[in-house]
Amino acid sequence: MGSRGLGLYAAVLTASAIVAVAIVAGCGGGGTSTTTVTTGNSGLQERQALAITAYIRQANLLCKVSKEERERRLETTNSWVNPDTGVTPQLREKIVRYVVIAPTEQLSKKLQELGPVNGADKHLESFVGTLEEDAKRAKAKPLTAFRGTAFVKTDLLAKDLALDDCVI
Repeated sequence: MGSRGLGLYAAVLTASAIVAVAIVAGCGGGGTSTTTVTTGNSGLQERQALAITAYIRQANLLCKVSKEERERRLETTNSWVNPDTGVTPQLREKIVRYVVIAPTEQLSKKLQELGPVNGADKHLESFVGTLEEDAKRAKAKPLTAFRGTAFVKTDLLAKDLALDDCVI
């Protein structure tokens, strides 16, 4: 994990501790309201850490839903395979477009809708752009996604940012 990743990791840990204290104290709640804990000059950093933690949680949830969609789609493709011809290169490309590329493009749009994160590390801000770039490359050359090389940048960045469910 690089120094940027360590900084984000420290911010996430700080935010997690703040959220835990708020919940134990009975300050936690549902909905979209934001709990702000201010302690001197570090109040802004804590609010930013909470925003980053919320973003990571929401992004991981969207990624998990996308992963489940990819798995569901993969199951449906079993009926596409002709036992006599097996998986032809054309069929392999069709499967990749259906199973990987389409859901990943949808995921990218949903992540964009989350909007920017205040105080976020540049890597976190660039994650969606990296995902889009990798998806475009995979769309242009679907067999790279089949070989597992299309989303290498996205996957490395996701792991570094604690977006574990976003690994394609």
